[in-house]
Order: sequence, then structure tokens, then C-alpha cells
Amino acid sequence: MQTGKLNQFIEVQRKQVVIKNDGSGDRETVWTTIFAIYGHITDASIRDFIAARKDQKVIATRIVLRQDDIEPNTDWSLCRLLCDGLYYRIIAPLRDNKTGREYVTLACELGAYVWQDS
Repeated sequence: MQTGKLNQFIEVQRKQVVIKNDGSGDRETVWTTIFAIYGHITDASIRDFIAARKDQKVIATRIVLRQDDIEPNTDWSLCRLLCDGLYYRIIAPLRDNKTGREYVTLACELGAYVWQDS
């Protein structure tokens, strides 16, 4: 992949428990950005979208990131991605076909769902 195609600014976020600022001492779970990266987002084709489910409420996407730009030991199962005000749920990371060390492709979903706080 050419460097120029990694042209979308993406924030990688993870849930963290913080103490509220209202003086109550209560804790709340918030999504915080752990690092930012440039990548390339590709939505699934219409054929794939229709074949997957007729009443589908999510859009399958592929997000390509350069391996060298990713923070070491990132646990993708605990993260989500934010790009242009849209949130992407990460389904699974996939290594590139050539060396396995140059790019990471994240299989993601974009759609209407509630984040599970567990």
C-alpha cells in the first residue's frame, strides 16, 4: 500500500475507569484516546452488504494501519476506533499477506449498537 493512501486520521480508544469531578468520589467508565494514527478505511461492497444480511444494521469495514505506527502490545479486543465522528467496533486484527509485519488490517463494524460496558 502506498503511503498516500493512509490519509485518514484515526484515534484508537480504550475504556478507562476514572473518578468523577463532582466531588462524590464515584467512578465512571469513559473512552479515552490511547494513540492516534493514520490509516485507510474501506467499506464492504454493496454485494457483500446485501449478501451478509438483508436487515443488517451495521456496515462491515476494513481499516489498514501501518504496523510501525501502532503502540506495542495493543490489545485490539479492548479498543474501538474513532474517525470523522464515527465509531468503529473492532472484530479482529489480520496481518498483511506479504510479510505479516508491515500492515495490520482491522476487520470492523460501523453501525447502530450500544457499547457493552463489562
